[in-house]
Amino acid sequence: MLYALVGYVLIAVCRLSTRTVAILAVVLLLQPFEWGQLMYALINPGYSMNAELDAPYWEIVNIAQREGSFFDMCKTAIWTGNIANMGWMLLHGRITQTAGLFMIGMLIGRGHLFPWSEKNIKRWINVFILSVVSFFPIYGLMGILPDFITRESLLVPCALILSSLSNVAFTGILFAGVILVYYLTKWKGVLHQLVPYGHMSLTNYLSQSLIGAFLFYNWGLGLYRYTGITVCFLMGLSIFFLQYFFCRWWLRSHRQGPLEWLWKKATWMKIG
Repeated sequence: MLYALVGYVLIAVCRLSTRTVAILAVVLLLQPFEWGQLMYALINPGYSMNAELDAPYWEIVNIAQREGSFFDMCKTAIWTGNIANMGWMLLHGRITQTAGLFMIGMLIGRGHLFPWSEKNIKRWINVFILSVVSFFPIYGLMGILPDFITRESLLVPCALILSSLSNVAFTGILFAGVILVYYLTKWKGVLHQLVPYGHMSLTNYLSQSLIGAFLFYNWGLGLYRYTGITVCFLMGLSIFFLQYFFCRWWLRSHRQGPLEWLWKKATWMKIG
């Protein structure tokens, strides 16, 4: 839901220059609303905030997950679940962060940064180094921040800003790291085997949700009562490999996944 709504931002900026889009992306990734909230709290010492506006909605969702039937879960997810999810996204800066990352992705595509070239490899090495150098100090600062800031109205926006920046830096590590491993190591062949899974990402994403809901929610097997971290991890791996082999089998006779096909037809309003 969030991605679908924030995606409209790209329509608004797609005709702007690369420099302008880059500036907008950086501003959004820096969490401007949290900076505004922080400045307001500094100017008004008596200001207090409610950082858990979404908590009552999550409680309703959790009860439906633990105790409700399939139809109870559907009814709760359609309305209350979306309110809870959007509230959490808003309170944790994910809306501006997602918009900024979408713009960065558009610029990566516009700049043709994925294909092999020495220039691109140097760029990704720089991204990896910058991300590593940035991540560890920011992540470390997050842990000691409560020792220096006690006012919740100051601590919450500061923690959110640092958390957002650390997430972006860690994303850079993973993103650039995978690209460099793909192009510069012998693991390219192994990573290339994952292509079928990526071609059916929408099908895999939604089917993971359905399988996970059946396994853990009350309307299904309710395994959340019995499974620990290790078992859940092994279950996750099993689901991944089942999906992976299904993708390889499906794409032998189809150009795209079933939900990818449906999404494409719905986009162009054309069946056949």
